Order: sequence, then C-alpha cells, then structure tokens
Amino acid sequence: MGFGIGGQVTWAAAIQASASLIGFIVIGYQVIQLRKNILGATQDRLYAHYMEILKLFMEKPHLYSYFYNAKAYSKLDDNRENLREEIDIMSEAIFGIIEHACLQKQNLPHDSWNNCWQPYAHERMRKSAEMEKFIDPNQAWDTDSLRKVVKEFYSMGRPSNPGSHAVTVEDAIQELRRASPGGARKAVSER
Repeated sequence: MGFGIGGQVTWAAAIQASASLIGFIVIGYQVIQLRKNILGATQDRLYAHYMEILKLFMEKPHLYSYFYNAKAYSKLDDNRENLREEIDIMSEAIFGIIEHACLQKQNLPHDSWNNCWQPYAHERMRKSAEMEKFIDPNQAWDTDSLRKVVKEFYSMGRPSNPGSHAVTVEDAIQELRRASPGGARKAVSER
C-alpha cells in the first residue's frame, strides 16, 4: 500500500475511509429525499385545506358566485338570513388558504407558487369584490407574507370595480410575467 503520516495505510483504514465516503453519499441522498418529501407534504396539506374550502362551497353553493363569478353583495340579497356573515366567513377562509400558501412558499415545489397559488390568490381577489371589502379593514390580522401578496396584487392596479375584469388563471400568470421579470417563470405553454 501507500504511505501515510505514520507509515503504511492498512486495509482497515482504507475500508474505514471508504465507508465514511459512502456514508456521506447516503446521507446526502437522504437529505435530498427528505426535501422532496417536505415539498410533497406541503403541497398535499395545501390541497387538503383547499378541499375544505370546496366543501364549504358545496354546502353553501349560493356563495360561489361572490368569489368566482364577480357577484357583488347588495341589500337586495338580504332576503337570505346571515348572508353577509357567510360571505365574510368564506372570505376569511379563502384568505386563510392564501396565507397558508404564502407562509409555506419556500416549502412548495419550485413551480407551485408561481403557477398555482399566486395566480389563485390574484384571481380570487380579482374576481371577488367581497374579498377586497374583507381584506382592507382586516389586514391587521394578516401575516407580512399575505400583506405582501395583497400589496403585489394592488400594485398591478387596484380594480376600480373588483370582479369586473375577471380572468382565468392563465391570464393571471401572464399578468404576473409582465409585472415582474422574476414572476411566473416557466411559460404555461410548456405544460
């Protein structure tokens, strides 16, 4: 064998060095797998939260139009008991999932924020006058992460009539690309 500091390298030392090297490779692989598991678990948890919101819409389908079809609450809608409260509760639930996504942004798969959760947040605010009515007086409750997303949305031009220019997720992604060079990176056309 070769020479070391104190003389010859023994087979035991060579095997020990090899085992250490293999151990580091295995640990590196496990760290990569752990990161993938965290990304997947975060996305899974957000979708579970999202499914709970969909269940609320299934239980109260009359609320859907206020959040997806640009319907604005009016006093004429007061024939339904507690409608204003139901709309506010649903606004809070939707902002809750948006805030959850904002807080977990670093733990999401790389394109999930740019091509899913950020456009979802912007589309919900764009398509719902009720979301805007709710967020403005209640921003003190929100995390800085959510406030940043709301501010980003309004920096693109606060809708004069929220919901009046409702667009698709595709349009929201395109608008994000135009607004910032680091916005939604990969073109949806790559799908």
